[in-house]
Amino acid sequence: MPQPIHNGSRRLPVAPDRPIPSNARRNFRRALCWALAAIVPAVGAYAAEWSVKGSANLTGKFDDNVRLSSTNEQSVFGAIFVPQMTLRRRSPLWDMSFMADLSLARYTEDSNLDSEDPRLRADIRYRTQLGQIRLEAEASRASTLVTEVIDGGNFTTNTQRNLFRLAPSWSYIVSEIDTLSFGAGWTEVSYDSNALNDYRNLAANVGWARQVTQADVANLNLSVNYFESEAIVDLQSTSLTAQAGWEHTFSERLKTSVAAGPQFYMTDVLTAGGGLQTDEEQSFGYSLSASVDYDLSELTTLGASFTRQIEPTSSGSPLQRNRIEVNASHKFLPRLSGGLRLFFQQESNPTGDTGTSRDRDFISVEPRLTWMVAEDWGLTGSYRFRTQDTETANRANSNAIFVTMTYRPNGWVFAR
Repeated sequence: MPQPIHNGSRRLPVAPDRPIPSNARRNFRRALCWALAAIVPAVGAYAAEWSVKGSANLTGKFDDNVRLSSTNEQSVFGAIFVPQMTLRRRSPLWDMSFMADLSLARYTEDSNLDSEDPRLRADIRYRTQLGQIRLEAEASRASTLVTEVIDGGNFTTNTQRNLFRLAPSWSYIVSEIDTLSFGAGWTEVSYDSNALNDYRNLAANVGWARQVTQADVANLNLSVNYFESEAIVDLQSTSLTAQAGWEHTFSERLKTSVAAGPQFYMTDVLTAGGGLQTDEEQSFGYSLSASVDYDLSELTTLGASFTRQIEPTSSGSPLQRNRIEVNASHKFLPRLSGGLRLFFQQESNPTGDTGTSRDRDFISVEPRLTWMVAEDWGLTGSYRFRTQDTETANRANSNAIFVTMTYRPNGWVFAR
């Protein structure tokens, strides 16, 4: 009987003797060994680490005006369950992440608000000797009760939005301080209701960045966007944007960035006389983005951003959007933390036409508290105030309360 093998302080068992295999089994094992001998060196050269992470949260919700209507305020209770999982593979050359989640929502009083919203995302990166190739992708189905918050603000039409997105990009290191980047994008959005307009967005951009100093980065970006809105008739729009930017790191705790430049926009519009005839309108404007991130201490962080850009929308042809977002967080106790999110969005016609009735401003304020009940369990309570004003309706307000239980276990790592 074979004796156990000792490896340092570990005692490794030895399998018991087995019957001598037949010729067929012997030949099969020999072939398998030759195959493994050919594969293992290649796998070892690109050792990969696989990891799996998952989480789930259950939210109880009360909203006194869930459709954010100024004429028909509707109070509802709801429950939303969201499981999600991330599979990641990392190696010296590849970094691949695949994410899946599902939102199941049920509401009292109005079953039309119920939804089952799946989402699949992928982020694949391949490192080359002097750069990186990246592909981002998404396929999702979501309730407009959620998507219209940052879209056209049409909460009276409750339906589903179907989205498909692909965004390949490539960055190339030209020198020790210069990097070139190239990107493209395709987004296709459709709705299950004719009350909202399907649209398509095709984009391309080229950028250059230079490390001016250890703390400063200058960049230049040129982009073109083509929009196609499927309204009463298909309306085509194109925007051309040039942005010059600067990023500065004051310290490990304070980082800032700003980018601005001219923007040319041309679009098809329906003629004022009615019918299905269109004219072309043009406008010159500007785009702007800025951000600041500041860690006041190890317990407190602040972040703020502003963007001004033209984006497609479910309300028809693209809109000019100005967004401001502020986030703050503070850790009161080892297990108790709090946060605050302020969000403001203003929409208008990029051509300055005031007769389209699509102007809108939206504000959301949401403070929250999170208590870590255990290492894997967290309990969050939050309050959200929303207000919206449009050209077609008076200002509407909404108050909502959320209680969320989150389970986030440690991930599993499989190294090879």
